[in-house]
Amino acid sequence: MCDATTGWAGGIAQLDTYTDVKIEGSACLAAWIDNTTSAIEYYTITSVDLSGGEHIYMWMMCSGVVDTKANGGYRIVAYSGTAGGSNYMTWYVGGNDTHGTGWLLLCCDVSASGSETGTFDPTDVVAIGIQFKTTTAALKRGQTYMHNCFWDAVRYGTGSVVTSASTDDADYEDIYDDEINDNYFGVIQKSYGSYIQTGKIILGGTGTETCDFVIDNELVIFPSNDKVASDFYEILPLGNATNPTYVIITGSVIKAAGSEKFTIDSSGANINTFTITGSTLNNGGTITFLTGQTITAVVFTGCDTVDPNGATLSECTIENATVTGTSAGSLMVNVDTEGESCSDINFKNYPGSTTYAVYVAASVTEFDMDNWQFDDPNNTTSYAVYWAGTGGTLTINALNGTNLVTAGCTSAGGTVTVVNSVTLTVTVKRADTKALISNAEVAIYKASDDSELMNELTVSGVATEVFAYPGTAVDMYWRVREIPGTDPQFKPQSSEAQITADGFSHTVYLENAPYVDDVSS
Repeated sequence: MCDATTGWAGGIAQLDTYTDVKIEGSACLAAWIDNTTSAIEYYTITSVDLSGGEHIYMWMMCSGVVDTKANGGYRIVAYSGTAGGSNYMTWYVGGNDTHGTGWLLLCCDVSASGSETGTFDPTDVVAIGIQFKTTTAALKRGQTYMHNCFWDAVRYGTGSVVTSASTDDADYEDIYDDEINDNYFGVIQKSYGSYIQTGKIILGGTGTETCDFVIDNELVIFPSNDKVASDFYEILPLGNATNPTYVIITGSVIKAAGSEKFTIDSSGANINTFTITGSTLNNGGTITFLTGQTITAVVFTGCDTVDPNGATLSECTIENATVTGTSAGSLMVNVDTEGESCSDINFKNYPGSTTYAVYVAASVTEFDMDNWQFDDPNNTTSYAVYWAGTGGTLTINALNGTNLVTAGCTSAGGTVTVVNSVTLTVTVKRADTKALISNAEVAIYKASDDSELMNELTVSGVATEVFAYPGTAVDMYWRVREIPGTDPQFKPQSSEAQITADGFSHTVYLENAPYVDDVSS
C-alpha cells in the first residue's frame, strides 16, 4: 500500500514516504530523480502465478517531465525466481506523449511483451517494482532536493465485482465513490464527467449475489493500452437462481479508445433483465446477448461481432465491422429462428473481401430478414451474407423491404437463395363517394410473359398478395372489374406499373357505368 518504505529495496537512495499527495492510505512513496533513469525499486511478495491474465496495477506520478513511452518514461517491473535477481521483465507503460500530469493508473499484463533480462517466468512472480526515466532536473529547496517522483497502491488482479442491495440500483458512480472513499483500485476512474474503466467489471455472481446495475446517459471509456490482454476490458453480468441479475443501459456511449476492444457477454444463466436502449457501443469485440433480452435503437460501430443469440434486436445499426475471416460476421445467425428476432437492422460499411455483414451458421437452412437494409447489397467483393454451409441450400426470406439480393451472398460451398417477399396491394373505391367496393376482382400480370401474379376479390375494398421480388423492378399490368356474371355498375380499369423493392400499392377509383341510373347501393 506504499504507506511506509518497509519492504522496498533496489537502489533509490532517496526513497521516502510522502503524505501531501498520496492517492490512498496514509502516505505514498517518493523520490527525487535528477534527469536520468532511476534504479528499480521493488517490493518482495510470496511467489504467485500471474500468467492467467492477471495484471499489475500501479499509481505513478512525476512532477517534472518523464521521457516518452517508447523510451520508458514510466515503467513497471516484475521479477521471477529471486527478488532483485537477473530474471525480470520491464514494461514501458507510459510517457510524456501518452499521459498527462497528476496521478496516473499504469497497468500491464504480466504476459505482455516487454524488455526481458535473464529468463522471466510469469508463473513465478516474486517481486514487483517501479522505474522512472526523467528528462528534467530535480529542483532544490535550499540544499535539499525536492521529491519529483511518486508511486502508491501497487496491486495485481483483473477488475472489480459489483453487487447491490436487493432494492437498490448500482451504477458507475457507486463504484467510483467506493474507490475514492475506500480502496482506490483504479478500475473505475472519472474524468470530465466520463468514467474510465481499466479492467473488468463483473455484475453480480453465480452464488447468491444481488446486482441491479444501471448505466443511464453515461460515457464509459476503456483507455488505450497496448500492454493489456485482449480480453481484459469487459462488462460481464452473472446471475444466480436466488438473486437474478438486472442490467439496464439507456442513452449511453461505451467506447474503447484504442485497439484494445471491450466485450459484453450477457448470455449467462439467471440474468433476469438485460436491455440496451438508445445507446452506442463503439470499438467493441464480441457482444453476446440471449433470448429474452431486448436491444433497441443501438448503434454498434467498429465492433467485431454482434451475436443476438435469440435476443430481440430492433432499429439497430451495425457499421464499420472489423472482424474478418470465414468464422464470423458483424451479425451472427446461429439458429433458424434467430433472424426472426431481429427487425429493422441497418448494415453499413463492411469493407473487406472477408468482412461480412451477416454470418450464418452451417446448420441454418432458412430464416427471415425483417426489414434488414444493406448499404451495398449487390457487392460481390464485400458480401452482405456468408453462409458456412458446404452443401445444400440456405433460403433467406427477405421481408418488409429487406433489400438483400442473391448476388450479395456467398458460402463455403452451398447455395444461398434470397426470396424477396413484397406485398402487392390494390384498394378499390367508388369514384363518386370514395366508398370501398367489396368483391371487385383484381388481377396482376407480369408484362414479360403474362404470368399471373394476383387474382383476388377485394375484402372491404382491399386485395393483397405476396410476391417474391427478384431484386430488380418488375414491369407488370393490372386489371380491376366487378365479379364476372353480375350486372355491371362500374367501368373496368387497367393500367401498367412496376413492382419495386417496396412492393406495389395503388388505389383504383371505379366510375359508374354510363347506363346505370341508380348506384346509391
